[in-house]
This record gives sequence, C-alpha cells and structure tokens, in this order.
Amino acid sequence: MALSDDEDSENEVDDSYTFGELQFAFDELLVEFKKKCSQYSSFKKNMASIEKEKYLLVIENEHLKNDIGILEHELAKKIDHIVKPTSCNNVDLEKEVESLKEKNVNLEKSFRKFTLGSKKLEKILASQRSYLDKTGIGYAPLEVKAKLKKTRTRPHCTYCHKIGHVINKCFKRIAH
Repeated sequence: MALSDDEDSENEVDDSYTFGELQFAFDELLVEFKKKCSQYSSFKKNMASIEKEKYLLVIENEHLKNDIGILEHELAKKIDHIVKPTSCNNVDLEKEVESLKEKNVNLEKSFRKFTLGSKKLEKILASQRSYLDKTGIGYAPLEVKAKLKKTRTRPHCTYCHKIGHVINKCFKRIAH
C-alpha cells in the first residue's frame, strides 16, 4: 500500500494555479501558435515557388541536353565532311538526293490533300439521309396517318362550353 500511495502523490497535479495564470499561459500559447501558423504558411508558399523553379530548371535542363545532342551530331557531320573530301561524283549524288527530297516533300503535300479530301467526302456521305427518308417534305408515314384516322373530334358548344353538342342545339340557350 505504501508503494501505491507514493505513486498517487507523484501523479497528482497541483491545482493551485489561478485563473489569471492559466489565462496568461493560454495567451502565450495562442501567440506562439499564430507565429507557427504564419511560419507554416510562409514555408508552404516558399516551397511552392521552389517547386515551380525546380520544374522550370528540369525543363531547361532537358532542352539543354537536347541542344547538346544536336550540336554533337552536327559536329560529327562536320568532322566527317572534313575527313572525307568530296569528289565530283559525290556532289552530283548529293544534288540528286536533295532534288529527290524536294520531290518527296511535294508528293507528300499532294497526298495529304487527297486524303483530306477523301475524309471530307466520307464525312459528307455519312451525314446524308437515306433515299427512303422523306421527312421534312410534307410526307406523313402510314403510322401517323393511322393515328389521325383514329382520333375523332367531338363537337364543342361555345355557349355553355360542354362537349357533345354545338351552339344551335344547346339546351341552355334554347331554355332561355
């Protein structure tokens, strides 16, 4: 029992704080909390700007790597031209290759025109109506005509507003 009494005395909280002391401690904690919140928001904004900058630097790095690859390729071409002197036969072949490339480009352009035209034609043909579809020109299909025949109009009196007779045979009008 003596052991548990010692533990109870250690676990007891001193309740001798006044309301003013507690209020002061709470206010200090509140001020500290607000400071930490503002620090957190500023760190968060700073983190976002740093991430944007990192993203931009990564993109710039990729572009620079591509540029380096292109420059290395051009340098290798120039070295090949310096090492291998061109003869007249090679110059003629190079001119022929260039002219064939130009013809290829022109043929690709005309081919694109034809494929684009055929796509447009297919689209127009697909949007047409069937030759059997006669709607829109005053044609009523048989089903509509059958419905029109089934519906009868009953006479309507304009004097007493009842259905089943007309004004010259209206009982109310004749009774007056």
